Amino acid sequence: MYKFFLIIGMFFLIHASLFASEFAKLPASNTQEGYLAYLLINENPFPGEAGYVSADETKQGMAQILWVVNNRLNSVPQGYTAFQIANTNSQTVIGIISAKDQCEGFFLNDEGEPDMANRIKERAHYLLEIANSGGIPGKFSDLINYAVTISKNYITNVDILAPNLYARIYKIGSINVTGDGYSWMTDVNHYSPGGDYVFIPNNLNGAVGGNRFFTLKKRD
Repeated sequence: MYKFFLIIGMFFLIHASLFASEFAKLPASNTQEGYLAYLLINENPFPGEAGYVSADETKQGMAQILWVVNNRLNSVPQGYTAFQIANTNSQTVIGIISAKDQCEGFFLNDEGEPDMANRIKERAHYLLEIANSGGIPGKFSDLINYAVTISKNYITNVDILAPNLYARIYKIGSINVTGDGYSWMTDVNHYSPGGDYVFIPNNLNGAVGGNRFFTLKKRD
């Protein structure tokens, strides 16, 4: 009888440990990689949300947003200044993300620390709860881990392994453009960053993960 209860107890311990497994984890939000990962997760749809098509497309959307952050930081095109395309002269990822009126809900708080709207934290934590439930890793943990992995890799190595979809776009219609993505917005027709930003159309993969991406008009 003792052995029977011991076996039953071990079964419940193993069962509980499976459901307590941590399949995904986010870095601290005030670190460079953490702040970037929160941005990538916030700006892309997960299963069951509006705009979700597939895990692969959400990953592609995360990568293109990372390319925009990188381009604003390291690839200012001829004829433009960093401030003109990013509303900041910051040389850090946190500075690019938290620049005024750039990434909605991301900002520096009164102490000058990177911060974000409560709704962003709440959604990320909700997605994390789903990712770490169910006993086995699934799409939610896969997507969160992808965002964390490419964020850490970028901060550590300044390297983006995913392809840059817009690198070789030099003309859209009759407009000469710089190539590369420099902005994104929710893919709704009336949304546009204005100025010299140029809408990348569907035939050039301009809509990814529920977002519309924009390049810049070429300046001499």
